[in-house]
Amino acid sequence: MEIRLISGGGFQLQKCIPGHRGNPGQGLAGSFLRAKMQLPLDKESLDALVGLGVSYALQDRCSEAIPMLEKARSLDAENFVAGEVYNQCVQVVRYQNPPGPQGDVLDEGTALVVVKDAVAKRLNIPLKSVIAEFDTISGKRVLSVGYLATFDPAAQPAEFANQLNQAVFAAVDAFVRTDSAPLYLSVEAFGIQGQDVIRHAGRVVHRVDAVDWWSGKSNDGAFMKKWQST
Repeated sequence: MEIRLISGGGFQLQKCIPGHRGNPGQGLAGSFLRAKMQLPLDKESLDALVGLGVSYALQDRCSEAIPMLEKARSLDAENFVAGEVYNQCVQVVRYQNPPGPQGDVLDEGTALVVVKDAVAKRLNIPLKSVIAEFDTISGKRVLSVGYLATFDPAAQPAEFANQLNQAVFAAVDAFVRTDSAPLYLSVEAFGIQGQDVIRHAGRVVHRVDAVDWWSGKSNDGAFMKKWQST
């Protein structure tokens, strides 16, 4: 996100390119390989189902693996391999098929108004100190939010981090309710040095994780662990 100062003490968005480096499926290949090594394949129905499920998972075909693994678990609920690979495949499929708009749906224009107001009120800062924009990056819709931090990250690291976290929490409601169902929420904190606006830090949140928190399926701590620091 690039911004510039404008008259009146506010700042303006010029370009918004959040960088989300997280990969929801990261680490799955190793788990699948370890699972497969533990599996003594034979012609028994259970082993065949688990073997087929693991094989599909290794080929990044989790939607096909899940029915096989579900059937295997119905035969043996305690089967470790079936359970582990099934749980990971369910997560992969969820990230591949994120949920749509939640609650009272907002169009993008209204969502920008709502998110700026929510962040300003949560942080107790002027509305002109918050910017927001929707962008499409690599075919993925992104809601980017920026604000002028009131804490110095070097001198007041705890206060700065808490303010950034609160900005993310404040932005989630508009993010999950937007009709275009953006995949990522990017929130960035900026500061002013002389006539320059500098970027301090940011957080990127995936839609699946935001909806889980918004709907009460995960608590604050679990939600924050899913964020990508940028």
